[in-house]
Amino acid sequence: MKQLLDFRQGLWRRLLDAGRYLPNVFADQAFRRSWLGQTRRLQWTFAGLCLFGVFAAPPVFDALGDAVFPPKKTGLFFRMNHKRQSEAEALASLLTVLFWIGTIGSTTTLAWLELPRVAARRTEWDTAPEKEAPSGAAPLSEALAPTIITGGVDSAATISATASSSPSGAGSLSTPNATKDRYVIEAELGRGGMGVVYRARDLVLDRLVALKALSPGLVSMEATASRFRQEARVLARLTHPHIVQIYDFIETEDALFIAMELVHGHSLADHVAKVGPMTLQGTIELSVPLAEAMAYAHEQGVLHRDFKPHNVLLTTEMVPKITDFGLAKATEAPDLTQTGAIMGSPAYMSPEQATCQAVGPTSDIYSFGVTLYQMLSGRTPFTGGVANILIQHVSQAPTPLSELVPELPLALDELMGNMLAKDPAQRISTMKEVAQRLRAICF
Repeated sequence: MKQLLDFRQGLWRRLLDAGRYLPNVFADQAFRRSWLGQTRRLQWTFAGLCLFGVFAAPPVFDALGDAVFPPKKTGLFFRMNHKRQSEAEALASLLTVLFWIGTIGSTTTLAWLELPRVAARRTEWDTAPEKEAPSGAAPLSEALAPTIITGGVDSAATISATASSSPSGAGSLSTPNATKDRYVIEAELGRGGMGVVYRARDLVLDRLVALKALSPGLVSMEATASRFRQEARVLARLTHPHIVQIYDFIETEDALFIAMELVHGHSLADHVAKVGPMTLQGTIELSVPLAEAMAYAHEQGVLHRDFKPHNVLLTTEMVPKITDFGLAKATEAPDLTQTGAIMGSPAYMSPEQATCQAVGPTSDIYSFGVTLYQMLSGRTPFTGGVANILIQHVSQAPTPLSELVPELPLALDELMGNMLAKDPAQRISTMKEVAQRLRAICF
């Protein structure tokens, strides 16, 4: 009985969560078309049940009714007849009604539960194979698919340069005309579905830079090009030792480039994957400057909207730097996000991002909390398929960090619970306060 009640409660919760995406069915034609297309098997199943209900169900239910309430025998000897009882007819009619109610109800429920999966599939990354990065260079992370926004052009981890030598044929990559004769490309650091990141030399200032190039085929797509320009504008207004600095923006008829600081090192995601859960001291030493950098960005009116370990670079001296502001938004600027599009990386996005609601600084605080959770435990709070992760962000409380890290200070456990609150109004309101509370734990 308990399992049945748990199943009913879980089903009811899933139905409520799926209802959050119902407005997309009416407001977004692409979403509606995707939903109808992905429920095609369900439609064929419904059609089969309808055929069964029209042609096969009546004789089957009549036979069941007669089996339970056998027909009465009337007449004598050679004039023997069988008369169906009214109870058998009533049972057959009841079974027919229950069959149609069950058919319509079950198919409607299953189609309803497909809504989060459709939204999740619209957030899945482009599965096109990426070109292998040079040995020792951090590869580009998930590429931006046409129906989702997961970051700027590619993950910021790609601009960390650990390769010291150019691959064979690197000289052929030089495109001085495309970069106004100022930058000469020396090596490709990584490639994704949306663009390429190169190590290039600034001929004017004689220094190495990371040159982020939008794929030529996407330059003509105004929405993508606008986000690329917005990333450059956002980075240009931020000057902080723990935020990757932008140097230049180049735009030609068929190319867009961002020249930015080249960070020699690796991403925080790579570091956690390599060493596993970090120590409390090491986590605090990295997270405090990151929190202060995010607080600075918020004070400048900039929301990152895709904060995650992949977008934090660690120099060879373990100095953290935030990058990949491709989804960043200046609070006074218009939002370039598609209507109904889920924005961010599923494992790190806030509940309001998962349900396509307006976001504010507390959304970055939630993502920061997920990152901190992963640094200390070696895993994100929620795992599984994309659809399940989105549902868990909205409706399920994460395993308390203190259960995974028993020696965790109570103050930090309380801070984590506050940052990962489902309701934005219940979270810490500023990153500045997050930095202060983190600093008070170990310093």
